[in-house]
Amino acid sequence: MDRAQSRVLQPPRLRVALLLALLCAWSGCAAVPSAAAPPPPNQWLGTWRGTLLAHTDGQTKAVAPMALQIAATDEAAVVRWCLTYGSGAAADVRDYRLVEIDGRTGQYAIDESGGVVLPARWCGGALVSVFAVAGSTLVVRYVYGGDHLDFELESVAAGAARETGQGIQVWERPAVQRARLWRQR
Repeated sequence: MDRAQSRVLQPPRLRVALLLALLCAWSGCAAVPSAAAPPPPNQWLGTWRGTLLAHTDGQTKAVAPMALQIAATDEAAVVRWCLTYGSGAAADVRDYRLVEIDGRTGQYAIDESGGVVLPARWCGGALVSVFAVAGSTLVVRYVYGGDHLDFELESVAAGAARETGQGIQVWERPAVQRARLWRQR
């Protein structure tokens, strides 16, 4: 291979380089907060309601009513973060706390109690949390839109990946849950 050819990335290497660039951009985003929307605890207080939709294998179905109550607490850097899936006696209520670790750098934590604390970052106008549970990796986003909040949960099962070469794994059956939650007046 001559010098000119050695400077040009070959197609498989180019794909790996692009993937690494995207990962670096995403991780860099986690370190610098975005000014695209106000930080969550300051502007998001209120009750938000909508319908959670599930998207899998090209199909969409309504899952359940969903609500998110964000309320001030006695602690300055903590808000109540109460998610409710369903309604009535069958409702699944998850009463968490959103803790501001460092608002300047966009670092937060979702405290689920019982020792479960999920890091969350202000990134690209969204509060983003990435974690793995029961063999699946989940990416959860909350995006503030003034009179609405968009919730999105993407998940992939660890065992569902397949190797495509050059150390790249792909997931062909991701699952996505979405809800547009409207501020209640």
